[in-house]
Amino acid sequence: MFRFLKIAGLCAATLSIQSALLAAEQFEWNLTQSQAIGRALAENPGQRAALSLIEQAQAHAPHAGHWENPTLKLKYASDRAFNGEGERGYAVGFEQKFPLTQRLRLEKKIASIHIDLARAEVANQSRLLAQEVASTYLRLAELEAQLALRAELLELYQSFADFVASRIDTGEASTVQVNQIKIERYAIQQEQQALEGARLQQVSALRQLLGLDPEAKLAVQFDFSLPDTAPDLPQLTDAMLGAHPAYQMHAWLYQIAEQQVSVAQAERWADIALEVFYQEERSMDAPNGFGRDRMLGV
Repeated sequence: MFRFLKIAGLCAATLSIQSALLAAEQFEWNLTQSQAIGRALAENPGQRAALSLIEQAQAHAPHAGHWENPTLKLKYASDRAFNGEGERGYAVGFEQKFPLTQRLRLEKKIASIHIDLARAEVANQSRLLAQEVASTYLRLAELEAQLALRAELLELYQSFADFVASRIDTGEASTVQVNQIKIERYAIQQEQQALEGARLQQVSALRQLLGLDPEAKLAVQFDFSLPDTAPDLPQLTDAMLGAHPAYQMHAWLYQIAEQQVSVAQAERWADIALEVFYQEERSMDAPNGFGRDRMLGV
């Protein structure tokens, strides 16, 4: 009984998985241009990788511009290999380096600028991605219009060929004219096939931009209606230029280069090393015998 229930459960799970896969295969993405841009910004693999740049810069910032970790120093000495009198000594110390210049402050500033640079890179990547999706939509719209025009021409040529063929028996037309129309119709069919291949390439590129499966069904919606009035184009100002992501990227890179020059100049001065240590020695002090010396030093 238990084995029967187990087999029945496996069959039910298999059927549910097959139903889900079948539903996924039959699902068709029908998107407008704005919807496609929104999905690309959320699901595009390259866009996700760009977003990780901000997280990396934010994770690196708290560790920039800090003192180096202190160094533990240990020392042990013995005369066992020589006189063998039992003399020995050891020392334990910690060393910390302190910079003389403003190098650490400059490194902190560079790390904070890297965060702004990463945000500008993500914004620029989003801008380019949205532009690529919009351009792909325009190319698809053009190819769809060309294909629709070729389909109308094929119907017209077919009707014209049938009309001319019906006049052969009456002597009003010849087979040469019919063959010429068929040749022209065949040339249009060749153009239609080339346009269809180009359309499939654009659809495949759009799937990749949207982060869809290569076999996913995709339909696009085009709106060819023109606005009632011409749009007012804003005049380019310095504020608009400063807000452009590509301009911001170059501005942040310029600031990073300036700070790195200052860091290189600051590194010409070596850091000061401060060591605090404890030292103990056991040595022979004639005629009193062994003595123990302890010292605490800086």
